[in-house]
Amino acid sequence: MTEELEVKSISVDLLDRDPDIQPRATLNREKITEFSDHMKEGVVFPPIDVFLIEGRYLIVDGYHRDMAARGAGIQEIRCRIHIGTRRDAILLSSGTNWQHGIDRTTRDKRRAVERLINDPEWSKWSSREISRHCHVSVSFVENFRPVPVTVHVDSDNQSGAAPDSAEGTDNTTPAKPDQESEKGGKGGKREGAGRKEKRKFVNKQGNETEMRVDKIGKSRGKVQRMGLCPHCGHRALIKDFQVVVRPA
Repeated sequence: MTEELEVKSISVDLLDRDPDIQPRATLNREKITEFSDHMKEGVVFPPIDVFLIEGRYLIVDGYHRDMAARGAGIQEIRCRIHIGTRRDAILLSSGTNWQHGIDRTTRDKRRAVERLINDPEWSKWSSREISRHCHVSVSFVENFRPVPVTVHVDSDNQSGAAPDSAEGTDNTTPAKPDQESEKGGKGGKREGAGRKEKRKFVNKQGNETEMRVDKIGKSRGKVQRMGLCPHCGHRALIKDFQVVVRPA
């Protein structure tokens, strides 16, 4: 059962406005004037939410109403009082203004989300948890998540350690093998051919996976272009066949 919070009238001089707790990116001056005019006419607004911390009341939800009351010359305003820390107040403010009052702008929503994902503790929450708290979509949260760091691991160095560079290790570049030995002799295969080279990386969901990179940038040995038909001499599309140039 939710605990009933105390609601009482508090002097506007005891209310503090903390920029870090303010849930809005900017205040709407037109709405402040509109609310102020309504207050002068006797319209009763819902109480604002405040946190009682060290004898001061930090406003969490109700910045427009507070400014409107001051503009209307009202000395006291009804407040719903929460008990907790300043971090409790920041967390609560990140989930306000989604059901009532002035509609949130995209900047307001972004401010709430970034407040959590930039915090050492709250950034560990899943995107779904943050979306529920800030009342936005999961994809909206993902847009402001830091880009995952991609880790490239050489196929010959699966441990991810740096190449040998310790003292006493011969780091001299080996001599380039001649063309015959590199190709493995006439009709032979290039050294290391057929070896599947893989690299590890971290995907967008934060999971480590592998991807083959040995065939990236390599031709499949097939061409598709126009040429002369060897039978009739007319230009024709050469497709899906290896082109062999024979000496005259």
